[in-house]
Amino acid sequence: MPEGLEEIWKRSAARYESRNQADRARKWYRYHKAQAHRHRVLSDALVARHENEGPALHGPWAPKMTGYRWQHR
Repeated sequence: MPEGLEEIWKRSAARYESRNQADRARKWYRYHKAQAHRHRVLSDALVARHENEGPALHGPWAPKMTGYRWQHR
């Protein structure tokens, strides 16, 4: 390589790597934010489903929950 060209190449490669690293960090950040949102939506939906189905299944035949133990009536 001609003199000085190697130094230019090293600086260019360092700038590229720095931009590439920042881009990867942004993409991972967006991925984790979106994944947290997906988990939150799913868990909220599951909680709502169980809260709605629980009373619908309650009847005289259903077990009664006292404290942390289920007891049959």
